[in-house]
Amino acid sequence: MRFRSLLLLAAISSLALAQDVPAPPSPVAVLASDAPPAPKPVVHTEMLDVAFGALTLVLGLLGRYLMGKSGESKVAATLATISEAIRAAVAEANVTLKPKLKTYLEDGKLSDEEALSLKNDVVALVQSKLPTGIMRSLAAIFGGFADTWIRGQVERAVIEQKAAEAAAKVVTPADAAKVLA
Repeated sequence: MRFRSLLLLAAISSLALAQDVPAPPSPVAVLASDAPPAPKPVVHTEMLDVAFGALTLVLGLLGRYLMGKSGESKVAATLATISEAIRAAVAEANVTLKPKLKTYLEDGKLSDEEALSLKNDVVALVQSKLPTGIMRSLAAIFGGFADTWIRGQVERAVIEQKAAEAAAKVVTPADAAKVLA
């Protein structure tokens, strides 16, 4: 139906051109002249939808990134606090457990059971020095391996302390002669 009306309109227009008779106005022109002009949109709504979607995506990614960085910094701060507490506990144990170590070394050798006993004492000292909130954070970070991590950090602190004591010790020629003799 629509095609026929278009053909009819085209035929009338061609006849009007051939006879120099003005063509009848098209139905679209009649409707357009009666209606007020449509306002031109300043911003297309499709562009706004895309812009708001992109903004939402960017803000979500930024929020996720900042939350991750915040969590990382909390973990790093917790681990640094624990490591410092472990070093302090090892230094304290070096003083307080020295008599116990000397009794263990009376036979000239430290057995595995005696070394484990000393290590357990130091770990207990560390755990008593740390606040419960830090211990909970440590358990949240390492789960069931928190005690293993503390033990490893105690061993590391003991090695660092021994290295620092050895570096601070001044070797005299008399000490060197005793070693070489």
